[in-house]
Amino acid sequence: MSVLRSKRSIAQTEFENTFEKLYQHSKSQTSKVPKRRKRWICYNIDRIMNELYNEIMELNEGIYLREYTDEEKIEHLRKILILLHSIEKPLFVFWNIQDYEMRKMISWCKLLQSEFDLLINMSGFKKKYRFCVLDRKRIREVDFLRNMSEFHKYVHGKVVNAPCAHDDTSGSLLIKLVDDAFYDVMEANKKIPETSSQFKKRKEHIAHAIKSLYKIQRQTIFYFNLMGYSENVMNEWSNYLTTEIKLLQALQKSDSKRFQDLE
Repeated sequence: MSVLRSKRSIAQTEFENTFEKLYQHSKSQTSKVPKRRKRWICYNIDRIMNELYNEIMELNEGIYLREYTDEEKIEHLRKILILLHSIEKPLFVFWNIQDYEMRKMISWCKLLQSEFDLLINMSGFKKKYRFCVLDRKRIREVDFLRNMSEFHKYVHGKVVNAPCAHDDTSGSLLIKLVDDAFYDVMEANKKIPETSSQFKKRKEHIAHAIKSLYKIQRQTIFYFNLMGYSENVMNEWSNYLTTEIKLLQALQKSDSKRFQDLE
């Protein structure tokens, strides 16, 4: 690792210094989560951050020791940028389950954005990306967002409190499906479409969310029998699920009319 203190060396390794702040912040936040819940909402964050740490160090070494061709450097940067972007989904999950405060989400996003922007500038890529927080106000005001957020927390709560023996089977399957559905719903609502390509992405996210919810619907019957839930729990769970599917299907219809003329 470079320890030279010239201005050139500081600029050259700034992406590693910035990442160190991001890494330490992420570690401090996930370490506060109780062990039983940690598996479900922290594992992917910690895994991605560790992978990024290794890739960032390798990139810095390659640049400092002049082992890279320009093409190899760009390819390595592309890999890191993709990996950095992938942390958004587990962060959304973490923030929702933990009822994370807005100011804390903003702080985390600023660290992510700083690292992303440094790497983008190094790569010369023109494409930009903005990391987003969960819009709590919007979630509270919109039925399909509020219901999905509550259902997401509900399923996590049931799996966390279920016997550990089912974690690697039914528990893992349910968590993956509900995380997928939650993220797709939040992604679909990030931006009101202004072009046909943006509308296409929104449609895809909504369709993926519905598909995941239907899979949960099938898995739920097995899980009810496995856990021996009361009728009240079964009705509560089913109501969240069927309501969200209906809300998203209604959204698909209204979107088709609303955005059909976009170019």
